[in-house]
Amino acid sequence: MSKVLIEENTLRRQAWKYWFVMVTWPVFLVLLPLVYEKNQLAAMIFIVFPGTWLFTWLALLMHESWHKYVPGLPNRGIFHVFGWMLLIDPQIYHLAHISHHKDVNSYRDIEFYPFGQIHNRNIRRLYHLLQIFLGGIFTQPMMSLGVLRHPQFSRECSSLKGLASMSIQVIFIVSTGSVALAISSINLAELVMLYVLVYWSGALLIHHNQLMQHGNLIVKGGYEQRNRATRNLNPNGLMAHIFLFLTHNDALEHVLHHTSPGFYNRPFPGKFPLPDEPVYINAADYPRVLYQMLVDVEPEVQAGV
Repeated sequence: MSKVLIEENTLRRQAWKYWFVMVTWPVFLVLLPLVYEKNQLAAMIFIVFPGTWLFTWLALLMHESWHKYVPGLPNRGIFHVFGWMLLIDPQIYHLAHISHHKDVNSYRDIEFYPFGQIHNRNIRRLYHLLQIFLGGIFTQPMMSLGVLRHPQFSRECSSLKGLASMSIQVIFIVSTGSVALAISSINLAELVMLYVLVYWSGALLIHHNQLMQHGNLIVKGGYEQRNRATRNLNPNGLMAHIFLFLTHNDALEHVLHHTSPGFYNRPFPGKFPLPDEPVYINAADYPRVLYQMLVDVEPEVQAGV
């Protein structure tokens, strides 16, 4: 159906974005120390934009290459390369994302609940605290543990592939950092600090984008009801516009990605019909979701909501 609503040539014209980001991300990492040595405040701004903007784009295109939305691309290869650039193990992401689509908005979703429902209140609050302030830097290792403890997914994981991914990630960071050190006058400690800030801020933003859509949302119901309960960000207001810009409109009509995952809808807002009575959240209401997580309010949405 995606190819009916969006012509194949239009989908193919999205391919340049994948190649652009693949080149631009390492270039950004090389240029960042040069900006830092000229002006530290400018470097912090540079991390926010274009840094987090590129990071979230890279993460979203990795996700979309997993879905193979753009024909004619080597999607499998791009998926792995983007994962290595993001310091993510592609095989872990692959298995966890299967769980996310199958069990969205439930305690079985490994991307959000790698240990299922945590019954100890203090541990549950600590888990929420860490994911809110650390983002993907915390949730990615937890997701890995969730996959490795899963009775089916653990059998599909390869230690050799995991070691290979780690090796490639180290080669990517070390080679990029070496070029950055060679053309700038900063020291290794400053470079490590900058790269930690870049990956933390990007992983934090992309995780809050996900929490905007699914955070603290447990739905009692079947597959269709759980998918339809996915939140969309209301685009009204300055904060919503800034958030949607930095996250490339991912939360704008995100419910479609779950109710109709065959559609490549993110780059084409307004093109696909939304399901009846879609759920919207205002940017001003999002802190309330985080507050509920921190004080341990666990709402359960009934089927049909």
